[in-house]
Amino acid sequence: MEYITATDKAPDTKSSYLHNLKLFFQWVMNERENKFFADLKKRDFMSWLSYLVDSQQLSPSRVRQLRSTVSSLSNFCENVLADEDERFESYRNLILKIPAPSLEFVREKTYLSDEQVNQLLDWLESQKAWKHCLYIAISFGTGARKGEVRQFKRSDFAEANVQNGMYKTSVKRAKGRGRQGKQRNFLIPCEMVDKYLKLYLETRTDDLDDLFVTRYRGKLNSVSSNTFNNWCNNYSEYLGVPVYPHCYRASIATVLKERGKNPVKIQKMLGHKDLNTTMGYIREAIVTGK
Repeated sequence: MEYITATDKAPDTKSSYLHNLKLFFQWVMNERENKFFADLKKRDFMSWLSYLVDSQQLSPSRVRQLRSTVSSLSNFCENVLADEDERFESYRNLILKIPAPSLEFVREKTYLSDEQVNQLLDWLESQKAWKHCLYIAISFGTGARKGEVRQFKRSDFAEANVQNGMYKTSVKRAKGRGRQGKQRNFLIPCEMVDKYLKLYLETRTDDLDDLFVTRYRGKLNSVSSNTFNNWCNNYSEYLGVPVYPHCYRASIATVLKERGKNPVKIQKMLGHKDLNTTMGYIREAIVTGK
C-alpha cells in the first residue's frame, strides 16, 4: 500500500486495491494452503482467474480489475523487494503471462427523458422520499458523477453561494489521476433543487455538513458511492429501464442537445477536456438529427 501511495493513486483507487488484495489472499489461504506469494506459479494465477470467472461469475471488467491489482503487487515485488529480500531476487510478474478475459458488452446506455425523470420524481414525492428526489435533481441537473455528488455539502447550498440562479459549490475532487484528481466547482440550478433541499433538510436533526448521509452501526456517516447504485436499482424497478448513477450524465447531455444547447457548454458542464468525449455521451439519433 505504501507503493500504491508513492505512485499517487486516488483515494478510492487505494481503497479498492486494498479490498482486492484481501480477496486475493483469502483465496490463496483457502485454495493454496497460504502459499508464500513468491512461490505462486503461473498455474496458480490461472486457477485463480478461472475461479473468478467460473465459480464467482464476475464480469470480465471486474476480473481484469482484480488481475491488475495483483499485477501491481507483483511489480512491487519485482521492482522493490528484489533488492531487499533474497526470496524475491529472481521474481518476475507471472500474472502478466496469463491473458485477461476479453471485455464484453454489458448493457446499453440509458437515456432518461425529461418525462421519465419527472415521472420518477413524482413517484418519490408520493413517498416523501425527499433525499432521493434531491439526489436525482442534483445528478440530472449537473451531470455530476456519483463520486462527485457524495462530496456535496449542506454549506454548498448557502444563499451566499447563489450566482445567476445557480449554487456554486466549493471545489470538489472530480475524476482524474492522483490524490488531487481534477479540481472543479459545480453549478446547480436553484429551481431544480430548492424544493427538495428544503424538505430533505427538514428531516435532518444532525449537524453534519455532508449532504447525503446514512446511518451505519448507530453512527451517521457520509454515504458511499455504492449507496447511489442501490438507490438506482429501486428506480430501475419502477421505471422498467436500467437506471444507474452514470446514466444521468448521458441523459442531461442528450436533453440539453435536444433543447439546442451549444455542445461546448455541455462539455464545460460535464467537465470534459475533449469535445469528442462529450459528443459520445449524446444519443446518436440526436446528434445526427435522425
